[in-house]
Amino acid sequence: MDKVKKGQPVRKDYMFFLPTLGVGGTEKAVSLLAESLGKHNRILVLTLSELAFDHRTIVSVERASLEGLRDSPNLLSSLFQNGKRLYKLFKVVKHYRPRVMLSFLPQCNVLSIIIGLITPVIVIVNERNSLQNQELSEAWKLLRRVLYRFADGVFGNSQAICREIKELCGRDAVLTKNPIRIPTAHEKIWTEKRVISIGRLVHQKGFDLLIESFESSALAESGWTLDIYGEGPLRQELERLIRVYDLGGSVNLMGQHGVGYEEMMGANIFALCSRFEGLPNAALEAMSYAVPCLVSDRTGGLIDIVEHMQSAVIVSPERSDVADGLRFLASNIEEQKRIGENGRRLMGRYESSLVADEWEGLIWLTQ
Repeated sequence: MDKVKKGQPVRKDYMFFLPTLGVGGTEKAVSLLAESLGKHNRILVLTLSELAFDHRTIVSVERASLEGLRDSPNLLSSLFQNGKRLYKLFKVVKHYRPRVMLSFLPQCNVLSIIIGLITPVIVIVNERNSLQNQELSEAWKLLRRVLYRFADGVFGNSQAICREIKELCGRDAVLTKNPIRIPTAHEKIWTEKRVISIGRLVHQKGFDLLIESFESSALAESGWTLDIYGEGPLRQELERLIRVYDLGGSVNLMGQHGVGYEEMMGANIFALCSRFEGLPNAALEAMSYAVPCLVSDRTGGLIDIVEHMQSAVIVSPERSDVADGLRFLASNIEEQKRIGENGRRLMGRYESSLVADEWEGLIWLTQ
């Protein structure tokens, strides 16, 4: 653990607990929430992973780590490792005495609820993805099903996730928004002929489908490119697809390169062909830059808030449908501008300080 300071600490108002502060959407949402709440609260962000693995820096927030994110080769090792995590978590809670603990993702949620049963901390757990599609052992699924009813609050970021929590855990969940940082300028470039996508290179995100659909669309023949930002275990498979379809130079795997102002302003289309989702922050951020979004109808909470052909183009996760959607947007700059601007207007309600205020109100309702 990043050494707990000796002596009497200042009591924390909120403690965020999650596996890592990596590059994912959950980590970004937590960073923005903690930063906004930290303007008028005392905040601790605690992770299982070591601080050396942080990809984010949060202003005016204290950081600590349990240094306990390791794979367990067998059941006995898993029991031992999680026993150690619980003990370390108990020590942190006892030391900082947070009023509220906000935990994220199943394993951290289960550990937090157990701590909440033996300490006075208010525990609110957060689910960020489809429960049925998560890669989770049967033991963790059982613990989640049994223990979620003992949490002081359960939050989900899409209506589908809230329904799943009710069905699988017998617990009502509160629908929450993801925070984003709204850009200050919107002078977009519409002549780049560029499609971008962002996410971890895993089966869930459907980048194989996106590459195949881009090939079917024949957009590469008219000078369009597809840039995919992210890393993950499917990189070699996606590289193979690019070679098979002879798309070298037209489809680019950009790696863990940060997507900032220039990348968003130079994009004509943001595409996300996920097979399942919670509420994808990458799509929300693209919309905030007025980038028109093409998304699959499996993108969870995003489908709750956008309207087909008005604020996004919604397609089924099928090669022909995605290809048709890409061709439609690529063929008409005026439609790109109209859909992008409609999406941008929707995003005002997701500005991080507004969302943080909403979260704080929902937290108080659980007490």
